[in-house]
Amino acid sequence: MRCDDAARTADALRIEPVAQAPDAVARAIAELHALALPDDVLPALGIPFLACYHTAVLRDATQFLIGAWRAERLVGFCQLSFSSARVGPMLKANPSAWLSILRLAVAKPLVLWRGTQLARIRPPAVATWPEVTFIAVHPAAQGAGVGTALVRAANAEADRRGCRRAFTKTSNPAARRLYEVGFAAQVMATVTAARQTYWYLAWGTSPAGDGTPHVPA
Repeated sequence: MRCDDAARTADALRIEPVAQAPDAVARAIAELHALALPDDVLPALGIPFLACYHTAVLRDATQFLIGAWRAERLVGFCQLSFSSARVGPMLKANPSAWLSILRLAVAKPLVLWRGTQLARIRPPAVATWPEVTFIAVHPAAQGAGVGTALVRAANAEADRRGCRRAFTKTSNPAARRLYEVGFAAQVMATVTAARQTYWYLAWGTSPAGDGTPHVPA
C-alpha cells in the first residue's frame, strides 16, 4: 500500500504525504509539534527554530513527512527518517537558530544535553532501518486513532522503499504499549540519556504485520 493511498477514517481523517511548499506548511507543523510534544528538545528550542527545522526536513530527500488532516486542519504528523536529518546546513543558513540553542543551554541544560545525546545514538540493532523520528497528534485529536494511522502510513512508505523493518525510540510507557500492541514491536535496545530511559522499538513494515521477531546479529 502506497502512503498516498492510506485509508481515510469515517471522521474524514486524511492521511497523506506533506506535499505543500515547505515555507507554507512548516509553521503549522512547528506549532503542532510544540503543542503535542512540549517536553522534547526541539519544541524547547522554540517555534521559530522548529519552523526552520521542518522547512529543512521538507527539502531533505532522506526525510519523509506524513500529515493527518481533518476538515483541512492539520491534526497530526509523522517524520520518517531514512537517514539522520541534516541539521548543519539549516544552522548555517539560519544563524539566529544558534541563539535558541544558547538560550536553552542556559535555561534547560539537561533537556539540551539529553537531545544532543539521543541525536548521536543509533544502536547497532536498528542502525540500518528507517526511524519514526517524530509523531505528534493535537491533544484534541488524541485517542481517535490518528497516531496509529500515521504509523501505518509510515510503514507503507518504508515497505514501498524496500525497508522491511522500522523503529522508533520513546521514554513513554503508553507509547511503548501502542507499538507493542498495535504493531507487534519489540524492544531492541535500551538507552539512558541524561538520566532518562528510552526504549528502541522495532516492528515489521509489511501490511501482513506478522510481527516476526528479529534477532540482531
